[in-house]
Amino acid sequence: MINQFAFFPTPLIKFGVGSLSELADIVKTFGTKILLVTGSASLQQSGVLIGIEAQCSDASIRFKHIIVTGEPTTEFIDATVADCGAFGADAIAAIGGGSVLDAGKAISAMLCEDGGVESYLDGGPRKPSGRKIPFVAVPTTAGTGSEATSNAVLRAPGAHGVKKSLRHVNYIPDAAVIDPGLMTGCPAAVTAACGMDAFTQLLESFVSVKASPLTDALVTSGIAALRDNLPAAAVTRPRDLEARAGMAYAALISGITLANAGLGVVHGMAGVIGALFAVPHGVVCGRLVGPATKTTIKLLRAIDPEHPALLKYASMGFFLTPSESGFIEPSFVSKSASSDRKKASMIEEGCDALLTTIASWTERLRIPSLSGYGVTKADIDRIVAGSGNRNNPVNLDRDNIGNVVSEAL
Repeated sequence: MINQFAFFPTPLIKFGVGSLSELADIVKTFGTKILLVTGSASLQQSGVLIGIEAQCSDASIRFKHIIVTGEPTTEFIDATVADCGAFGADAIAAIGGGSVLDAGKAISAMLCEDGGVESYLDGGPRKPSGRKIPFVAVPTTAGTGSEATSNAVLRAPGAHGVKKSLRHVNYIPDAAVIDPGLMTGCPAAVTAACGMDAFTQLLESFVSVKASPLTDALVTSGIAALRDNLPAAAVTRPRDLEARAGMAYAALISGITLANAGLGVVHGMAGVIGALFAVPHGVVCGRLVGPATKTTIKLLRAIDPEHPALLKYASMGFFLTPSESGFIEPSFVSKSASSDRKKASMIEEGCDALLTTIASWTERLRIPSLSGYGVTKADIDRIVAGSGNRNNPVNLDRDNIGNVVSEAL
């Protein structure tokens, strides 16, 4: 029997090379005045911004341009909302990486709220109403999946730095325009880190205690695209549109699945580390996912060598590892184990294959260690103090989390 589950709405999705040309038509369904939120340089240097401005002009759309530099802060969101309130935007279009999309998402929400955004963040004294200005997300990197999620990650003030989310199901973008052509100029290091973020989101939502058959099916689709295209996009064929499209699809699916199944202990640590140190989120995920998965598998084996989550980890290991007959679908382990002994052996083999693949990708993609960003063993205690397990299939205690961080240094 399939257990009960809920599934949140997804944006209107326009996917494919050249889909950016539809942006003005989509925006115009909401009105003729937009806030255009972008990063500081790449769109201008590539000439894409000129094309977007021409689209707006041809469609008689007025726009006010907002530039996001670095990760969005609560102060930036509040200042932008104060500056743009009188403009009366009918919609917001954010074009850029995850930070730009999160900024646009937060602006669209806070234009409809009273007071500063900090009080509406997770754990704050006020709950978001869910009202927002219509929001269109256009990602230029393949990683966070923010184009399909219900939260915006913001950096809040504090002596030690805090990252929290502004969150409501209504904050899922109204539309997502995903044009792989926008991603071909993404640097190798950024592509690799974003790819490992998408992989971590897919893996964690797959083994999450909130996973469902629907999210599992989507994860399988996303993981297949990532498996076949991550090394190519980040290493061997960075300007290959097919590889970029595969990664864009994987990132989109990771956003949909995390919004519905939640994430695990890697993301329970990543936000803390990212708030304390100037380290890219994808790098944190890329360095943590190996030791965190290894520790989780070890703890699950001690509980039950045939734990359902171990079966999922093993299935993913086979799915990512080529055999003589090609890649093995995730249902293989449960269908092929004719005895308990064979099942246990297959689970062990598949889990080991998964850990080997993660280690191989981390090395091949040259994901930097956390120590390169100033994280030391002396910082482990305060990282552990702020970390959590989220929806991990087994809880890691303080010592376990500390050991995971230590391995990532």
